[in-house]
Amino acid sequence: MKRAVFFQPVVNILFFFHKDQDTQALKEHLIDELDYVLVPTEAWNKLVSWYGCLEGQRPIVRKVVEHGMFVKHCKVEVYLLELNLCENDNMDNVVTRHFSKADTIDTIEKEMRTLFNIPSEKETRLWNKYMSNTYEQLNKPDSTVQDAGLFQGQVLVIERKNEDGTWPRQASHPK
Repeated sequence: MKRAVFFQPVVNILFFFHKDQDTQALKEHLIDELDYVLVPTEAWNKLVSWYGCLEGQRPIVRKVVEHGMFVKHCKVEVYLLELNLCENDNMDNVVTRHFSKADTIDTIEKEMRTLFNIPSEKETRLWNKYMSNTYEQLNKPDSTVQDAGLFQGQVLVIERKNEDGTWPRQASHPK
């Protein structure tokens, strides 16, 4: 007697902390090879073509990040860095987003422009907020999150240039 084999679709929504996949925030303490298996994009595409996936489900895409000061090694960055984003003129409206350590300051700025409906032609500056009144300008767009020294829970502020050409926030010192 032949037994029928039924395969389930690929399901990754169970790994998310929130039901909202847009944040890409994973549950904490997931263990590689026990809770999940890392696969290249081509393997993911094959699995989905063979078994399907839940409607609306997206792949969990992660980058390979270089670690180490003197001895470098590469590792898949499973958990992204959580950053708190806000506008200079409305710092109570904080939006949390997750970024890779390999993402650039420019990537974060583009996300903030989208979040806060800032047109691409509007001149902006990004600030790293350390404490209630301590800010550092993030003025190297090609710098990575890791190179900029950003950390979990860091607050980043986007500032729009005034119509008269001045800035609401004056730079603490020229760089």
